[in-house]
Amino acid sequence: MANGMDAWKPRRQRKKGVYYRVEVYDQTSLCWRDAPGSFDSEKDARSYILEELKNRKARVMSIDGKKRSIIE
Repeated sequence: MANGMDAWKPRRQRKKGVYYRVEVYDQTSLCWRDAPGSFDSEKDARSYILEELKNRKARVMSIDGKKRSIIE
């Protein structure tokens, strides 16, 4: 392009390595939704659930690239 910028760039930047997310069960739509933020360790994700999401159904997900798996 004339101004030196790329014509198109993908918006989503995937993190490198394994990280953890918290999912919360949504009673309205009857599905699991990602809670905001991500965590470097499973322990941090579990403590977030205990402190912030006390009365809600939540679970921890391990994310490695495009692969998401539930941690029991």
